[in-house]
Amino acid sequence: MSGYNVFKFGGNDTSYSDGSDSYANNIETVISFQHVPSGKSVSFKAFITAFNDTFSPDWAQEQVYGRGDPIVMFKQTSRNVTLAFRAPAASAGEAYENLAKAQQLTQFLYPSYMNTKSAQTITQPPLVRIKVMNLLSNAGGSESSQSRAGLSVSYSSANDPSIGLLAAINSLTINSNLEGDDGVVEIAKNTILPKLIDINMDFLVLHEHPLGWVEEASAFSNALFPYGALLEGGTASISADDGDGDGGTENEALSQAGQTNSVTDFSNSIDSSGGGGTTGGRGIDETIIGIA
Repeated sequence: MSGYNVFKFGGNDTSYSDGSDSYANNIETVISFQHVPSGKSVSFKAFITAFNDTFSPDWAQEQVYGRGDPIVMFKQTSRNVTLAFRAPAASAGEAYENLAKAQQLTQFLYPSYMNTKSAQTITQPPLVRIKVMNLLSNAGGSESSQSRAGLSVSYSSANDPSIGLLAAINSLTINSNLEGDDGVVEIAKNTILPKLIDINMDFLVLHEHPLGWVEEASAFSNALFPYGALLEGGTASISADDGDGDGGTENEALSQAGQTNSVTDFSNSIDSSGGGGTTGGRGIDETIIGIA
């Protein structure tokens, strides 16, 4: 995605050129979010301050008399991600743009409604696709013969918000840093724009395809999960393919989302249709990202 310009929303200082614009437009290292019910997306030119990808196996335990260890039964492996990033502004226009993007991201936390006889009914839950370059995406693509030496060369990620991981956001915190040294831009009476916005979030990943080891083949169901990288020969790329080799995308997930009004029902419907894992793709979208 291109079009980053610190003066897009105001000002035009021809003597100043922000290198982050070129980095975001050309290298496309950005953070993107896509609201599943509406299809709208927003992305940030930001500096990542925290990225924690947590996988949590869940075991049911039963204590038995005479045994030192409990009997355990596997239930599921869940995935939770915490993401924090900072969006600084190099101009008043960019400060306005960052605030507007933070506002739109907040709107993504609300569901879709339909008026039925003057009563509002939830039609789709506020599921969001989140993409952080190759580190957070629906890793898709097909394996093929390729030397190990070429794997790192071919490893790439598409700048497409629609191949982000499907997620249920648990919390979103926006800090405008009004009390810090960064300060604000006073653009009018009773109107200020934060120069630096911190965004912190925590979300649960909803896998759309089965994940696990195929006993007959002694192989993992999706060799590209979760980061799209391979140790053996193959094509290590992240694309809009859903990872099951049929070239599909997220249409099934979208249709299922439209038939439910809760994240729990949505995830259950995915499991019942044979798609309880993560292998597909949905997108990167926006801005320059620096690792703090």
